[in-house]
Amino acid sequence: MNTPQWVTLLTITMCSVFLAVMAQTNISPKPNQKFYTDTQHGSRLNLIVTKTTAGYEISGEVINEDDTSYCKVHGSYLPAGERLRGYCTISFDGKNVDGLLTGSKLTGEDIFRVELKTSPPLVFEAVRTDAFPVKQQSTPDSDDPSRQADWQQAIGTWENEQKNLVIELVDLNKANREYKIDEEVKIEGYVRKVPPKWPDKIHIGNLVFISKTVTGNSISGIWIQAAPKGTCPNLPIDWSSCTFTIDSSGKRLTSNVQAKLFWTPKCEWSDKTAADSFAFHRIQ
Repeated sequence: MNTPQWVTLLTITMCSVFLAVMAQTNISPKPNQKFYTDTQHGSRLNLIVTKTTAGYEISGEVINEDDTSYCKVHGSYLPAGERLRGYCTISFDGKNVDGLLTGSKLTGEDIFRVELKTSPPLVFEAVRTDAFPVKQQSTPDSDDPSRQADWQQAIGTWENEQKNLVIELVDLNKANREYKIDEEVKIEGYVRKVPPKWPDKIHIGNLVFISKTVTGNSISGIWIQAAPKGTCPNLPIDWSSCTFTIDSSGKRLTSNVQAKLFWTPKCEWSDKTAADSFAFHRIQ
């Protein structure tokens, strides 16, 4: 009798804590952050530049005149040219829509000239500030721009909870995107350490993940799939859909995989899948 087998891939336990802020307070930057703000035509830009181990990232939001969020900022800052590039993501009709956002520092000043490519464009001259006001009834994990997770925080080296699997996610064309505005983001994942029962056909240094889309705090693409060690040696490598999600701390990465099943003893891939999820912590 042929029995479908589940190829185990990568854990996930995500825990979100929502703390309602009932009164007007201020958010101050962390030691590795700088805050910038400006208001134009009733819209306010709150921009955060954060230094990380992988470089500089931008986050924050554009806020409407009625103090509601218009869009969430995510992207990168290149100190060498004092330029930033990213997107402002709007939730519209159940979907996320990315608006292009570019900017640069004014010569000799700690001020960013930022343009959001709306129609007509919104142009801000964001000056350095010591704090942002928090909106009433906001939830820090979702509305506080200093806590917004961004897919770029997933770039780096990650270890699973069993400490026997290490993967590295690499941003292949970050530098190119600073100059080619419409270039698609390319993320690849490589395996750096493998557990004892890791598939024989996948070796340290091999490509195991290829991105297709990036949105907000998630990177979606395909994850490599092969039979476990000692099982079905002739079964070819295949790929399954996979999404990596980074939490607001930037220290926990989760993967959700639609793992393909295969038949034994026929050793053939099935058209059925099973959802699997895994958790990683940052080691670099």
